[in-house]
Amino acid sequence: MSRLPSAFVNLNRDNIEAYTPSYAVDILLPYLPKDKVIWAPFSRDEHNFADYLRGLGYTVHNTHYDPETGSGDDFLTYEPAFEWDVIADNPPFKGKARYVARAMEWGKPFALFLPFNCFGDNGIPKLFMRYGIEPQMLIPDQRTEFENQPKRGISFKTVYVCRDILPKQLIFTKLNKPSRRASARQGGPSEPPPLPPAAPISVTARYAPASAGPASLSSTVPPLPPAASPPPLPGTSFG
Repeated sequence: MSRLPSAFVNLNRDNIEAYTPSYAVDILLPYLPKDKVIWAPFSRDEHNFADYLRGLGYTVHNTHYDPETGSGDDFLTYEPAFEWDVIADNPPFKGKARYVARAMEWGKPFALFLPFNCFGDNGIPKLFMRYGIEPQMLIPDQRTEFENQPKRGISFKTVYVCRDILPKQLIFTKLNKPSRRASARQGGPSEPPPLPPAAPISVTARYAPASAGPASLSSTVPPLPPAASPPPLPGTSFG
């Protein structure tokens, strides 16, 4: 049985690439100064860590490696000829610790978009210990759904694991995902029609002191009318 996330089992098993949506890049923007040159070492020109950031006015150098063909620039061995200040990108799922280790070797700030559970393994935490680096993490409040998922839904949360990017070690932030309705207008999966609203029911509990007797419960539902007394039997009088 595959140990890869089910949303990506149809992708290249040796180099699982999940294409980051622009809304997941947005949460990093407050911590990326525009006077810094960004290296996106896992992105093609059309990917959001390259094209989207350039459209926002950032200077970005992007490189990419295809393990099937051997074409491109392998982050693990590549020595860039250009100047850069910050690494920001989403590395392949397989071999995450190798990419984090390589990023640490440069001694510069980085922000890598990684599964949250990578800190539950030994590899990446030990790297921070080995290099004496204080880990930083930017944690969104929702899960990111990637652009090349075959189907909607994701079983894990993705966060930015950083070095010298954030003002403190942990920052929780809101992820402004587009609604499913908006996604459907853009060609994504459509959402089912909404259910009709339920009729409002207001119930208020009033708690009385123990000396005042048991608590009472009032409701907008009207009380039942009192039961009618049965008619007297013939020849019978009460008084």
